[in-house]
Amino acid sequence: MERTDAERGRAPLVRTTTGPAETLALAARLGAVLTPGDCLGLDGPLGAGKTVFVRGLVQGAGAVDRVRSPTFVLHAVYPGPLTLHHLDLYRLEAGVDLRTLGVEELLESDVVVVEWAERAQPGWFTARCRIEPEGGDRRRIALDAAGRLRRAWTST
Repeated sequence: MERTDAERGRAPLVRTTTGPAETLALAARLGAVLTPGDCLGLDGPLGAGKTVFVRGLVQGAGAVDRVRSPTFVLHAVYPGPLTLHHLDLYRLEAGVDLRTLGVEELLESDVVVVEWAERAQPGWFTARCRIEPEGGDRRRIALDAAGRLRRAWTST
């Protein structure tokens, strides 16, 4: 597992998007470099755009399924060249041990993206993304990651 920016003592990388299309494109750049074993955590308030971000990740990873918020089903699967598992911890108590949800097994061959990651026990994520609304369709998105994910975020 690559160390995140915080673990290396670097500040997260911040981008501001002006609408859903920009958020999708930014996330798709990350999705294109995901590899099995990556576990991304997404944080932010209700309506911040976490599911829109996941839609971009799925597109970048090459899956074609329609992304929906898994709040009521907890776990959605998007198959493609790289299978992406989309978990939503919104309805669960803080301190969730992702082992109880089978995440260790999923990471052996797939990618896992977790909305409401702040509710999970620490130590699971290769990257964290915090999405904050700034009014209208503007979003401030901060990525805490290292290596190829950091490079993909900064590429144009």
